[in-house]
Order: sequence, then C-alpha cells, then structure tokens
Amino acid sequence: MRIQPSIIRNIVSSNNPHLIPKQNKCLFSDVFVRSRSSLQDDDLLQTYSINPISYRKSKSILSKVRKFNIDDYFNLTAVEKAILINSCSETLKKTVFDNLEMALKMRSYLDKKYGKNNYIFVSVGTSPSGIARVFEFMGTETKYLPMSGLRGIFSDRNINKTEFNIDLYGKLLKEQNLSKEEIEKSKKKYLFFDYTASGRSLKKFGYIMREFYDINSSNVSFLSLNSVMYHMSRYSESEQMKAADYETSYLWNSGIEKYGGISSLPYNKITPETIDQCKKFSSKEAKLYNFLLMDLLNKKGLLKINQKNKNIL
Repeated sequence: MRIQPSIIRNIVSSNNPHLIPKQNKCLFSDVFVRSRSSLQDDDLLQTYSINPISYRKSKSILSKVRKFNIDDYFNLTAVEKAILINSCSETLKKTVFDNLEMALKMRSYLDKKYGKNNYIFVSVGTSPSGIARVFEFMGTETKYLPMSGLRGIFSDRNINKTEFNIDLYGKLLKEQNLSKEEIEKSKKKYLFFDYTASGRSLKKFGYIMREFYDINSSNVSFLSLNSVMYHMSRYSESEQMKAADYETSYLWNSGIEKYGGISSLPYNKITPETIDQCKKFSSKEAKLYNFLLMDLLNKKGLLKINQKNKNIL
C-alpha cells in the first residue's frame, strides 16, 4: 500500500533547515512552506500581484478562444493581458508556479535520459495534464489521452470489450497521431505518463493499448508520473520534500484536474458525446491556467511553438 505523501513530507521535513513554519494565511493545508526557490527569485509573485478579482472583466476575452494556445496568446493586446492577469486568483497563480517548477525539473531529467526532442510526452487521464501543458508550451511534442475508471478493475479479464468502445477510442488515438503505425515509424520515444497509487490503472491502460490497439513497440513506455518525480529527486531531501508537496497538493486529491483542461472519460462510457466533451475545453480555470503559464514562459524566453501540438486536446 502506498504511503500517503503528507506522511513522507513530515518525515523528510523534520530536520530540514530549508523549511520554515507557516506564519501567514496558507494556500494549502501544509504545516510548512518552502524557502524562496530560483523561480521565486525571478519575481513570479511580484510579476503577478496577489490581488485576485472576479472573472467579469475577462469573460468576453475567454469566450473568444477555445483553450488559449500560443497563437491566441500573441494575438492579445497589452490591455487584454492585464485584464486576464488581474482575473487570476491567488490559488491559480500558485498552481502555475508549482507546476512550472516541477515540469522544468522533469524536462531536464527526461532530456538527459532520452535526449532533447527525442521523446513525446503523453498525458494519460487528468493528473499529468498540469505538467504536460508546460511541456506543450515549451515546444515538446505532447499528447493528451483522457481515460478514467480503470483503478476499480482488478483483472485484465474484467475489461469488457463490449463496454469499452474500441473503435471510437481508436479514432481518438489516430486523431492524436498515436496509432500503431504512427508510433512504429517514429524514431522518438513515446512516454505515457499517469499518476499511480497502486499502479493498477496504469497497468490496465497499458493492457488496453497492447491488446486492443497492438501498441507494443520498443519505443513505448508506460510510466508513473509520481515515481519519476521521486526518482529524479532521490539524492536530495529538500527535492524529495517538494515532490511530496506536489503530490499532496495536485495529484493525491486530483487538485490539478480543473486546471489541466482534460475532461474525465470513464472507460465504459466512451460515446461520441463524451468524446466531444473532452474536446470542448470550456473550463475558465483551465483557459486562465494556459494563459498565465504562457505569459510567464514568454517573459522567461521559454515559450515555443511546435506545429505538431496544433490540434491536440
């Protein structure tokens, strides 16, 4: 059984000089907050003043775009950007900061392990979507595959082909350029990431990809997002602490879902209507998350268009 990340955090933090008691109003239920990091030194909190207001002034801007891609961002006027920034809540700003910080570390780790621009980040379900957006807007080829409900399946034999719409989900795979033929002809590594507690859901997703779609080539890996986070920070107690903080705040209780923009898609309820819902990207929080993330990346010179990301979810 997986140890709850808050327990890991308390163990690691007990003698860590980099942590200080939280004195002021807290964003999360943690007992400690981190000292200033390199990204905070880049004046994130000063760039986006903590004074959230309602969505009212930004409503017309949000309604004009589907999800805020990079082209949408560059088409905004300075006044429109200011309105959107002032419409972002304190929690949203902190969420963007935390996901950017974790994604930059993960991208550096994956670049070293697989080679820069030599892999495709595939976000499975809703949990990896916050980090995946950072990869997407930094120019890494990125895919999103909605899928949920697999955790409750205790055996591969319990995945009923009559319940799972193979043809319709296969069409979605092809639209995302994730067909067997597309993957096998590619020279890149396909990294399918999902958040895991027991690991059961990721195992079942891998089974579906192999048995239903014959996606089983040597350039495909199914990886636990949180396991990679802990592995890449294994030599530093403070980095392990940050990984536990991230897991607690955004993965353990699905806190990132409303910002990633990927709708839940139960494996046994795949219909044309539920697929269409996944493509609508109607969440205001997710649109603002994308905008704020791109604004910060642009100020850092890290915002980059990848044409292969044009039509993704």
